[in-house]
Amino acid sequence: MKNLLITYLKKSPKLLFWFSWLYSMNSFFLIKGRKNNKIRYSSSFLKNTKIDISGVNNTVTIDVENRLKNCLIHISGNNCVVNIDKHCILVDLEIWLEDDNSSVYIGSNTTVEGGHFASTEGKKISIGKDCMFSYDIEIRNGDSHGIFELQSQNRINKAQNVSI
Repeated sequence: MKNLLITYLKKSPKLLFWFSWLYSMNSFFLIKGRKNNKIRYSSSFLKNTKIDISGVNNTVTIDVENRLKNCLIHISGNNCVVNIDKHCILVDLEIWLEDDNSSVYIGSNTTVEGGHFASTEGKKISIGKDCMFSYDIEIRNGDSHGIFELQSQNRINKAQNVSI
């Protein structure tokens, strides 16, 4: 019965949209008083998912037929991007963007069963297609604090792009 319903929903985009909208009603989006932030999602199933944005010109895109459960997307900065491609299953995942121009891209058919992705200092985290992550995964592209050489005072732990 369940497979028949799923097959029927996939053949009817309009019905899929409304069914996913009803399912996602317990999720919420908090945009703190700033403008030009965009949250784009359609025909995805979000359960207990929160999107929290502070800043301007940020974009969160959740493509079609995704399932997010107990997820948090937190953006603290300007011009940041979160893009989740289609057919992903994300459970208990925190996506955390700090600083301007930071981004997280998750490719289609990717599964994450618990973890924390943190992008800082305007750098990227890119997860490819068909990836599968176990639980308690942490991917960070920076330390969120500076470490400096004693003599030269040069910073030695700058954030770097991460690509999987």
